[in-house]
Amino acid sequence: MTFFFATLTEIWSDGEWQRLWDWKSLLSVALFGASFFIPKVVQRFRPPPSCRKKAIENYQKNDEAGEKSPVIRTQHLKFRT
Repeated sequence: MTFFFATLTEIWSDGEWQRLWDWKSLLSVALFGASFFIPKVVQRFRPPPSCRKKAIENYQKNDEAGEKSPVIRTQHLKFRT
């Protein structure tokens, strides 16, 4: 966001409006727009809450039993589509 506003401020202060079509300006707009899709991308690749809850319960159960905590395996988890 800082990159986006810094680019616009630079263009505004120079008064060279043709620089709005410069690669730096278009890159800043593209990055700014893409930042709104980050939550959707993260949500798509996270396992559903029921699987996360089960994995945490198993982890805590092994920890209480004094066993070494195993690596939480995600092979059985089904990702959202």
